Amino acid sequence: MASLAGSRVTARRGRFALAACGAAVLLFGLVDASAARPGAGRPAAHRGARLLGMDHARVARPGAPSLRYSTFGRGRLLPGLDRSRRAGFPSSGDRVPGGTGGEIYAMNADGTGQVNLTNNPNADDGYADWSPDGAKIAFTQISADAEIFAMNADGSNQTDLSNDPATADIDPVWSPDGTKIAWARATDTSDYDIWVMHADGTNQTQLTTDPGFDAYPAWSPDGTKIAFARRRSDGPGDVYVMDADGGNQTNLTNDQPNYDYAPTWSPDGLRIAFTRVDENSSQVYVMNADGSDQTNLTNDSAQNYAPAW
Repeated sequence: MASLAGSRVTARRGRFALAACGAAVLLFGLVDASAARPGAGRPAAHRGARLLGMDHARVARPGAPSLRYSTFGRGRLLPGLDRSRRAGFPSSGDRVPGGTGGEIYAMNADGTGQVNLTNNPNADDGYADWSPDGAKIAFTQISADAEIFAMNADGSNQTDLSNDPATADIDPVWSPDGTKIAWARATDTSDYDIWVMHADGTNQTQLTTDPGFDAYPAWSPDGTKIAFARRRSDGPGDVYVMDADGGNQTNLTNDQPNYDYAPTWSPDGLRIAFTRVDENSSQVYVMNADGSDQTNLTNDSAQNYAPAW
């Protein structure tokens, strides 16, 4: 882990965070979101919100709205105030979860007070997401199979929510009101699809049934829609959006033969940022919530990916 003037950056292996373990640190980038925002200059619904890359880099500084992302090759930093929950700040903004070698950690926003929350030496824990009130953390635990767990913010009361050894369950995300969790599930007969359940694990409901790979669910701020990535068996993929009950599945990016994934909503719900991969590079884009005005924000030779507001 490395700290730079109030920022916290950790590298990740695959999608599991590496913190406090002496691992090499990924560089990160930050761009001004207002430059690509439709109607730039209007007050943002969440002033100073920031887009964060790979759920592993956090910073808390005052300033204009910014987009944060991961990049191989270089890093840069512009002002902004991070209010993300995903493997980062809870709603109170005072503690930061990360991970190390398959564990979920929490620490104070200045990097002090690092605590191993999961303490599961025989499992890999990752994909951490704070509940909106900061009281709980949902995460994936991989041992004999992959399951969605939830625990209190101090690591106590770890509970298997998905609880289905016949499936692989990953990438949980809380609904904005904290009553539901969306995630990606694969079975013996299907690739990953998007599912949703109540926060206690009951009422598990499949939302997508496409033969391709559906993952990276992201709730809209008002909880009425879920954006996700769909990758077809022939390789290309797009960012889709659907109603929270699975209806009206719509291709937003529609950009063959590229692969678009990792969507994330702006706090005001007007825009969606995502990663676009072509045969030469990986770049961070932003678009209106209806898929229009797709704009390359990074547009350089580095590999830029995995945004998160």
